[in-house]
Amino acid sequence: MNCFSSETYLPTIAAVALLISVAGCREAENPREISVVRPIAQHEPSLRADATSAERFGFDRRPVAPPQAADLFDFDKPVGWQELPSTQFRLINLRAGPDDDVECYLSILPGAAGGIAANINRWRRQMGLPGYDKAQLEALASRPMLGTDAVVTAFEGTFSGMGDAPDRKGYRLQGVILKFQGQMLFVKMVGPRQQVETQAAAFEQFCDSLRPAAPSEGSRTVAPPEDAANPTITWLVPPDWRQLERPPGMRLVTFACDPDYDVECYITILAGSAGGSLANINRWQRQMQQPPLTQQAFDDLKRIPILGQDSAMVEIGGDYTGMSEDTKPDAMMAGIVCPLATNTIFIKMIGPHDATRAQLDSFVALAESLQHKE
Repeated sequence: MNCFSSETYLPTIAAVALLISVAGCREAENPREISVVRPIAQHEPSLRADATSAERFGFDRRPVAPPQAADLFDFDKPVGWQELPSTQFRLINLRAGPDDDVECYLSILPGAAGGIAANINRWRRQMGLPGYDKAQLEALASRPMLGTDAVVTAFEGTFSGMGDAPDRKGYRLQGVILKFQGQMLFVKMVGPRQQVETQAAAFEQFCDSLRPAAPSEGSRTVAPPEDAANPTITWLVPPDWRQLERPPGMRLVTFACDPDYDVECYITILAGSAGGSLANINRWQRQMQQPPLTQQAFDDLKRIPILGQDSAMVEIGGDYTGMSEDTKPDAMMAGIVCPLATNTIFIKMIGPHDATRAQLDSFVALAESLQHKE
């Protein structure tokens, strides 16, 4: 796919003048109509000798602010529980009882987020268990919560969370999932089996107490992490890419990369190391039904300079399975992990193999264009 036009992106005023001069000399013998014009504003800087490819091709630079707060809630904290700072994934974050290993938190994802069934089976995979079939899912209990019916589930197994944390045997997960104001809301308590069972009644009390915040009574602001973990950055949007209007959720921004909206690219920022570059790339490998990379294979990956960091880039072909558990055969994923001092930036593109490969140059140019907003 050719995204760039030599007619559209003329590098200097001198070049424009030269073309007009040549066209004027030949007008009588070969007349042609100028159909594309790019005005050159006075404030537009001329290209430097060391300009990047993105700057030469005239990408549009657009600033973006960090994601906004997802929602507002009030709740009654159970006796003996401790409220912890919110994180990007945990809008309400609690230590459930005296044991540091028992945690309870509330999260929200935009839209359907794959659906209730897919998310319950994602929890089961985290516990080392097989997914429920349709009959088992339909047999799950429900409970009233925030004015609607929520699906309730609980099971035991070997818990493996995100990142490099070791597997924890003998754990129990108790959770509630519901659709709330066009989004998916999750309340989850996890920890050693006996301690979670001890806190089960308190978990029910916490769920019962959840309510939209009343400003007159002093609402609780559910905020994203501090700016250090969500820096304001700018980028250059490749020609023909379109920014999609979607709720912030986990993504800082999402683009449709081709005319058919089959190829999607998005940027995500997480606090800290987020488990490390190799662990996240191997998570992508699993999504594409491919084996994990060895340390040597990771060290050999191409590096892309982003915000002063040489960031590992991977290109993976295979059958893609996302959070919805729908498999897309013959897909391709391109991904870059950029580790910074206080956060990690992920740039990911996914779609049909050939259509995605055609966008690789634009994908790299987008990544290289990232800058901290001055």
